[in-house]
Amino acid sequence: MDYKSSLIKIIKYLAIDLNEVVVDIPLEEIKFNSIEWVKPNRINLHVFIDDLDVEYNFDDLDKLTQKEIYLFFIKNYL
Repeated sequence: MDYKSSLIKIIKYLAIDLNEVVVDIPLEEIKFNSIEWVKPNRINLHVFIDDLDVEYNFDDLDKLTQKEIYLFFIKNYL
């Protein structure tokens, strides 16, 4: 399954006119604080630590983590 294109659709739906959804995404090893769609076809996840914004590229995550993020949005927001 192509989790990335499905997540882009979910982000567009939840963000309405914006490109980012600020929501805690708790996973086993890390908790992301927001998910962002960067045109045309990129997803960044952010972890905020005090004044620091640590950014992760969705494509760099393993398939299991990508699936876990996708299922988080399906279960909680759709």
